[in-house]
Amino acid sequence: MENRNQQFNKCVYCGGVAENMDHIPSKNLYKGVSINLNPIKVQSCLECNEGFSRDEDYFRNLVSGLLLTDSLTANCLFNTTVSRSLRRSPSLAQKMFSQMSLVNSYSNGGIFLGKKTAVELDYKRIDKILDKYIKGLFFNEFKMILPRNWFIKHVLITNKSIATFMPFLKQLKWKVIQKNIFIFGYNWEPKTFQSIWGLEFFGKLLFYSVVFDPRAVQIK
Repeated sequence: MENRNQQFNKCVYCGGVAENMDHIPSKNLYKGVSINLNPIKVQSCLECNEGFSRDEDYFRNLVSGLLLTDSLTANCLFNTTVSRSLRRSPSLAQKMFSQMSLVNSYSNGGIFLGKKTAVELDYKRIDKILDKYIKGLFFNEFKMILPRNWFIKHVLITNKSIATFMPFLKQLKWKVIQKNIFIFGYNWEPKTFQSIWGLEFFGKLLFYSVVFDPRAVQIK
């Protein structure tokens, strides 16, 4: 097995030669709305660092748009940075709004609550950014690069599913980068470093992620 000290010269995302530092959370989630945030920094190659930019913009636009009415920070980000980027790129704005539609909203008891905006999520792009976060956080916490053959699975926690996940979320060790922008939690199996993670954006949106070695999973 490779010595852990050797991994400090490698990109935490692809294992290539590290050429610069990447930020967690991504700069575009807090640039212009926070001056006090002290992000986690991990080593990255230029190709990976630059290769995430388009998907990071999609992720920023998505989460700030979804939380527009729930988070003052998300609202500020959407009405400044995101709005400017959409004005500069009409095709991006058209694509974003084409993924939105009005649907009927009902309470758990079946009472009609009116119309709400539904968003068609691009889970492939979302997973790409969440993978990036988990790989960076994994290295930051355990000082080792996540093995390339390991799996990462993500689940978006909704208002309907929060009660199901709450027992797991309470078991996580939470760390605050900035409360109204990004916090994360994790728990792990000390011998194997297989782990579970929680990622919260803008004080509301939660993702639950599982990191595991497929060789350790027994299929019956």
